[in-house]
Amino acid sequence: MIIFKFGGASVKDADSIRNLAEILKEFKDQRLFVVVSAMGKTTNFLESIADLGYKEVSEGLSPLHQFHEQHITIGKELGLTRFDQLDAWLEELRVHVSNSSVNFNEYYDQIIPYGELYSTSIIADFLRQELTDITWLDAREMIITNSDFRNAQVHWEKTSRNIGAMDLGDNMYITQGFIGSSEIGQMSTLGREGSDYTAAIFGNCLNAEEVIFWKDVPGIMNADPKLFPQSEKFERLSYQEATEMTYYGAKVIHPKTLKPLAHKGIPLKVKSFIHPAGIGTVIADESSEEYLPTYVFRPNQVLVTLKSRSNEFTDEKLLIEILTVLDDIGVRLNMMQRSALSFSFSTDDEDGIIEAIHRECQGPFEVYHNQGLHLATVKNFNQKSLKLLPKAKEILLEQITRFNYQRLYRA
Repeated sequence: MIIFKFGGASVKDADSIRNLAEILKEFKDQRLFVVVSAMGKTTNFLESIADLGYKEVSEGLSPLHQFHEQHITIGKELGLTRFDQLDAWLEELRVHVSNSSVNFNEYYDQIIPYGELYSTSIIADFLRQELTDITWLDAREMIITNSDFRNAQVHWEKTSRNIGAMDLGDNMYITQGFIGSSEIGQMSTLGREGSDYTAAIFGNCLNAEEVIFWKDVPGIMNADPKLFPQSEKFERLSYQEATEMTYYGAKVIHPKTLKPLAHKGIPLKVKSFIHPAGIGTVIADESSEEYLPTYVFRPNQVLVTLKSRSNEFTDEKLLIEILTVLDDIGVRLNMMQRSALSFSFSTDDEDGIIEAIHRECQGPFEVYHNQGLHLATVKNFNQKSLKLLPKAKEILLEQITRFNYQRLYRA
């Protein structure tokens, strides 16, 4: 069994879906399990609907018709004529949008999964015209999670049992990325870009030979080609190196993807759906003595400094207390540094995060923050690689460790 994963860019319109079909035809003699995301920017569009609907803005329901019709149009361009399942889902979606009595994260997860449901339904119906023996599967019936909506944690025992119980023949299977169901049957999502993680879950539970991600890049690059025209492609990476790249913010692979694959030694390939004959990048259980310097940028950062009001040393005991509070708030530390009486860190400047930090920390600490910053990380750096970093108007925090260099700066 080979697991394929196609992201939103690879199924954004009718021509893209036809291209997907051509790729699948090249593997028609293989046993394939295909994970597909929502089309194009559909998730963003559904998020805007959720924002309006939760605020009980009357316009919250009207974009649903646009969402529905956009998919119907693509389906018709692919030669489809019946959309009974989509019509049924639209009625479900109207009900969910109108129910804003729950907390927002739960509300969000009852709306957003329809992007994946719509896309895979249309693609499966189209593939049945092009290929034979296509089976559509509902990921909500297989992937079981807790109720931590928008970032649900997989219940591995139940999920593995569900997937293992499937009677998979020689058909080609297609299912949704990013979504699952809580233990009480509510829809849940695995976090933004979670379709990668879905493919890894199925790869692990099905003991796949390999997992292939089809993306709009030729493989994993050592920098964003839009920022670094001289970026180079990795031919091979170890699980460890790729995991560290995702930890620092590289966007090619979802951070949770590699652990379930590494656990069973399943190789992951990243290939281009634009040039499918290309070699791509292979991630496997191997190491290299030397890797290219890798550049990772995280925009929209905030630098926070907590300064003790009581002149208490920032020792290990106090750090544990600080980190516990930040974890409860949901702060992700991208860079940190301490002095005798203060602790500084950078985090993503998300909605409400600064207010939450001030509210929870301003008792024992004076709280300072700087917004509008960028974080640059250079893995496996050398002095030559640092010269390629963009010029900074102001550097607020800088660190050099054995293998990595980080700079928090104002552009």
